[in-house]
Formats: sequence, C-alpha cells, structure tokens
Amino acid sequence: IGISSAKKGYYMDELIQTIDMARKERDVYFVGCANVGKSSVINALLKRTTSLNDDVIATSIIPGTTLNEIRIPYFNDNCAFVDTPGLINEKDVLNQLLPTSYNKIIPNVELKPITYQITNNNSVFLAGLASLSFECDKPVSVTVYASKNLYIHRCKTERVEDLYNNQLGKLLTPPVLEEASNLEYKELSFSFDGKSKKDLWFSGFGFISIKGKCNVKVKVLKNTEVYVTNAIIG
Repeated sequence: IGISSAKKGYYMDELIQTIDMARKERDVYFVGCANVGKSSVINALLKRTTSLNDDVIATSIIPGTTLNEIRIPYFNDNCAFVDTPGLINEKDVLNQLLPTSYNKIIPNVELKPITYQITNNNSVFLAGLASLSFECDKPVSVTVYASKNLYIHRCKTERVEDLYNNQLGKLLTPPVLEEASNLEYKELSFSFDGKSKKDLWFSGFGFISIKGKCNVKVKVLKNTEVYVTNAIIG
C-alpha cells in the first residue's frame, strides 16, 4: 500500500482491502496522536465505500474534537470502525502555540517539497519554529517537507540570531507576535556522514531530508521532539 490521502482519496480502496484482510472479524480501532487525521480517514473510507456524501464524524484542527470513542457499524459481521480520542503528544509543536498558528502549520493541500543546495555557513528557517545551520565541506542537498503556508527562509548563518531577535512573530511566523516573547528554544547538534540520505523530523510540523556529509546545529522550540530516521522518500 502507498501513502493514502483522506483529502484526495489516494489508496482508499487498497486501505479498506488491507483492513478487511487483517481485522479477522474484529472491530477496527483508529488510534494515534491528536490532529493526525484519524476521523478524516474514517470519513473518507465511508464516502468511498457507501452511499454517504457527508462527514459522519466532526473534524477540526483544534486538538480534542473527538472526546469519546465513536463506534460506526460497518462490516457485514456487525463489526465496526471505532474512532478514538487523540493521544496528546507533549513534544508536539502545536501544544506550545496558540490556535491562531494552527492553520499555517497543519497542511491542507498536498505537500510541495522545497529543495536547496546548501553550502557551508548557510541556514534554513522553518518559520519561527526552528532553524538549521549547516557546516559542510561540499554542497548538501536539503529538502523541506512542510505545509506550504509555513514561511521557509534561507540565509547566511551569521544572520540567524538577528532574525530571531528582530523578526520572530513578524517575518518568522508562526508563531504569532503576541506569543513570540514567551517562547523558549533549545539547541541540538546532529552529524550526517553522507553515506545515505536521512530525514530530520520535527514533531508536529514536518521533516527535512538531508543528502550529504555535514554537521547541523538546530535551534527549535524547547519542548519539540527532533529525531533522525532513514529517508522515507527516494
């Protein structure tokens, strides 16, 4: 199965076939963190495989819309889809920001990656949520996967602190101006040996694919989880 899309309907037929083969005459529970799209996937499956045209389950970008389990009879053996309340990930960036910022962080259309050839002492801002500063001997390919509404900015590393001090909540938004002065950041360091492409993930708002040997200093909102995986694309 490929990457499915509740909005576009990609791989919905394959998803329901996989579910039907795996469930073994049991209810199917949709479990995951808040705002990952559990309710949207159920609505898409119902529209795809029944005569329903409208959403059965309410959805919202505000975490906590689903307050209790919702059981929707679906299968011929009287088993059901079960939507569950979203798990709260304390390391998710949305838990640190005002709802005003949610529309810019949560994608509402297909992601359009942005690729840069990064040289030594170049930096990339992911709005005011994080920045990545690179040290490298040779150019490094860096691809940003995030909402198109998130302001992405490339600059010389020497300008990073000045932009944080003077443009946070203005040019670098989100966060919005009224919350910018109350936010705390942390710094992390990562090394990439260039032998294989890696993804650097930021919990709640996207990931960066890095191809090439480099050291990266990351400045990010204090409670955001950041971790490295093997590349999931290409």
